Amino acid sequence: MIVVRMVPGSAWDAAQDSRGQRLWDEHAEFMDDLMVRGLIELAGPLADGSGALVVVRSDSVDDVRGWFEADPWTVHDVLPVHDVQEWTIFLDGRTTD
Repeated sequence: MIVVRMVPGSAWDAAQDSRGQRLWDEHAEFMDDLMVRGLIELAGPLADGSGALVVVRSDSVDDVRGWFEADPWTVHDVLPVHDVQEWTIFLDGRTTD
């Protein structure tokens, strides 16, 4: 798994929540595409408004960085990628059927 941490950029409007941000629809379409392709495991904003985390299924940090370079929120500095790191999971309470 890979963890992507995104943080508010210069175009982030602190008066708005995520869905009220500029280019929300385009960002959501980008993320939905990754989800449909089976690449996103979990994603969402941090409760304190300091950014968002995305957990991605991939073996390559470089591939994930490349994917997120096309995110409209990264391109337009709304909620750009701050860092991308491999994540070793020790505990996983999710169940599979």
